[in-house]
Amino acid sequence: MRLKNTIPLILVSALLGSCVFYSGPEEEVQLTRLASLGDMAGVYDNEGDPEGYLSWYFFGYDPIGNSAENAQIEHDAIERIQLSRIDNGLDVKALGQDCLLAERQLLEGEELELDDGHVVIDQEAYLLTRGAGDVALGPSTSKTILSIDVNGNLIWRRQDYAAGLLFVIFPMALSDRSEKRFQRLDIVPKEFYEKCNSQISPTPIGG
Repeated sequence: MRLKNTIPLILVSALLGSCVFYSGPEEEVQLTRLASLGDMAGVYDNEGDPEGYLSWYFFGYDPIGNSAENAQIEHDAIERIQLSRIDNGLDVKALGQDCLLAERQLLEGEELELDDGHVVIDQEAYLLTRGAGDVALGPSTSKTILSIDVNGNLIWRRQDYAAGLLFVIFPMALSDRSEKRFQRLDIVPKEFYEKCNSQISPTPIGG
C-alpha cells in the first residue's frame, strides 16, 4: 500500500469505521478467469483508462534502455503492446507505427505467476506493520494483477486491504482498489516486425 497516498484514506476510514475506495474506469466490468497465459495473447492500446501506459507493467516505469543503439524509449512513443504465448511465458513487443521499439520475454513462475485465473505481478503481506512511519497497526495485504475483462480488454488491478488500529487507538478497516483498462485492438498479431528507424527512435542517452 502506498503510504503517502493511503494515509488520508486511513484517516477517513478511522472516522467512518470501515471504507471501500475505488479509482479506475467509470464503467466497472467483470474479469474473466484465465486458463493459461495464452488467453492474454493479442494487441492492446498502450494508453489506458484512466491515464497510464501498459508498457509500464512489462518494461518498468523508467524510459526503456536500448544499449545496441545507445538510446532510450519513452513510454509515450509506444502505441501498442503485443502479447504472444511462448513455451515458458509471454513474449512482449512494444510497437510504434507498425515497427518494433522494444521486446522482452517474461517467464512463467519467475516474472509472471498465474493464480486463481489472473496473472500476479506483485504481492505483499504484512502481519503488524509495513515498517518505519506506518501509522496503522494490524495485518495488511497488497496484490497487483493483470487479467482480461469480459469484453476482451486487458485490466491492471491493484487491491490493498488493511485492518487494525490507527495510531494504536482508532479501529479501522480499509479496502482500496485501483484499475486501468487497456483496449484490445482489432489487429492480427505478427511474429516479426522491422525495427523502428531513426526518425521515430527514442532520444539518445544524454541527448
